[in-house]
Amino acid sequence: MIELRRADQQGETRFRGVMSRHHFCYGPYQSPNRINWGRLRTFNRLEVAPGGERGPNFLGAMEVLLIVETGAALVQCGGERILARPGEIVHLRMRGGDDFGLVNRGSQVAGLTELWLTSDEWSGPSQMSHQRWHHTEGLIASSSVEDAPAILLETGASLRFVQSEAAGRFCSVPLGSRHAYICAMAGSILACDVELGANDALALADEPRADLTMRAGATCLVLEC
Repeated sequence: MIELRRADQQGETRFRGVMSRHHFCYGPYQSPNRINWGRLRTFNRLEVAPGGERGPNFLGAMEVLLIVETGAALVQCGGERILARPGEIVHLRMRGGDDFGLVNRGSQVAGLTELWLTSDEWSGPSQMSHQRWHHTEGLIASSSVEDAPAILLETGASLRFVQSEAAGRFCSVPLGSRHAYICAMAGSILACDVELGANDALALADEPRADLTMRAGATCLVLEC
């Protein structure tokens, strides 16, 4: 099954200097058909103006990935703080009832992509770490130690970044999970014979692979969840 999620059909909120585009229900944006996809609960594209802030968000048991694309953001979880810059990813493992927030104390707009994955409840304290990424193609995060990912997830999921410098590049990504979610981050791609522009997405179920034809300068995320 393949379902198209157009950018102009997604939710949008603006509050305290934060503009958010929501692929799934979040805050005031509610849609009965956009609750989750597999373990993926939240997929937001954020633009945080200088001085803008969001939070705290009180979560159930979640794993959260924050990918910083432009600017910088101060991420706060309990008593911990991390200043995340472009090319870095913040990984949070949240215990149910804990919270996190973020603020932009710089002079440039901070652009981030945010993913929340539902996790099994656990008794340990919430944890936060960050890794350099440099926007290079490949596996960003995975629950398999054998994949040697930059970020090891506890949740049974994986996240891959795909990019193309030349038009017409083709790649086929095998999918080992029942659910997958593909989002065009920049430029346009042909994914599973469906044209995607920036922030368009495909929700896939029970598909063996995702065939991608990339336009010049295009990038996308492929999440198995």
